[in-house]
Amino acid sequence: MQRKRVGIVHPVFGWGGTEAVCAWTLMSLCDSFDTELLTFDRNITFEKMDRFYGTKLSKQNIKIKLLRAPEPFHSMESGYHLLRQHYIMKEVKKLKDDYDILFSTYNEMDFGVRGIQYIHFPYIASFEHERLKEATFAEVWYHKPSPIRWWYEKLGCILSSYNPSRMKQNVTLVNSNWTGKIVWDAYEIDTITVYPPVNVEPKNTTLQPPNFLHRDAGFVAIGRIEPTKRFIEIVKILSGVRVRGYDVHLHIVGKVGDHKYFKKLKELQRENYSWLFIEDGLTREDLARLISSHRFGIHGKINEHFGIAVAEMVKLGCVVFVHNSGGQIEAVGGDERLMYTSEGEAVEKIVKIIHDASLQMELHENALKQGTLFSVENYMNSIKRIVEDF
Repeated sequence: MQRKRVGIVHPVFGWGGTEAVCAWTLMSLCDSFDTELLTFDRNITFEKMDRFYGTKLSKQNIKIKLLRAPEPFHSMESGYHLLRQHYIMKEVKKLKDDYDILFSTYNEMDFGVRGIQYIHFPYIASFEHERLKEATFAEVWYHKPSPIRWWYEKLGCILSSYNPSRMKQNVTLVNSNWTGKIVWDAYEIDTITVYPPVNVEPKNTTLQPPNFLHRDAGFVAIGRIEPTKRFIEIVKILSGVRVRGYDVHLHIVGKVGDHKYFKKLKELQRENYSWLFIEDGLTREDLARLISSHRFGIHGKINEHFGIAVAEMVKLGCVVFVHNSGGQIEAVGGDERLMYTSEGEAVEKIVKIIHDASLQMELHENALKQGTLFSVENYMNSIKRIVEDF
């Protein structure tokens, strides 16, 4: 019996949680389907994806189909994200008869036929962001309604012959229940929550403290270094904890996304060099080792769509504090002891937990249980079942 052909659509790679979804979707389907990655990204290799996400794509019979596009659409850094999304729709529609199933791992997609789409955040509904009820999205200047923005979005829809009714016919997956609610606000379509896969395990477990309370009583914060991740606010929170007499330290781990913001953060580091560290260029193995040698994690972004960095820390048993918003509260199981709305509240909750070893152990054990929700096995089984049902 001839195997069905599946085209996985992902325009470019930014090496975050979105790409983890793409990598493990490919891994989920390659055994049962003839699987092909459709992308504009000339620099993508399966070897690179394997190193970053722990997949084994380079050992599978998967093809990469590089689609033609104008030069600005070939990298994440060049901008024009919305036009890029419409351009890949335009190109995929030309190929729709070559595949039995088309699957976008990068938000909404009008394939020209019914397909499957994994929405990290409703992308094309951005002009009507007031319906999305997502404040941080609306605060970004280029998302605000204006004649220029209207024409920019209109141009994209013309370019791709975008049909929102056809897009709504897709099977729609989302990365959190919170995102599912946002998608409903935007489109009034039902969604299936499939938490992103988290594959972060230290290979050499003998290097890790055998007991949670033997870990360093410090914090790890992970994410692209740019203002929405609110690392400066995190530093202020932990400064407040230190003022209360607790000798905690902080490792900030992430690639630079905003050089002006990074410069401010480096100035803070120079002022607090004894306890504030900025880590760059860590391998996945080094990151796993750093996380699993620390008791605590903290995440400052408001309305994170899911927060794969939070899930990584949770999966390795950290007690992780998050802003009380967005999908990240699902990553910590909705535990109010770990959720804050202000810097002062964060300090109070952190101090209470640091002061109580038995409470730390309870929250550590809760984290390990919660982390099983984000296993690659759960993700792969869900994706296989959804595609087979489709």
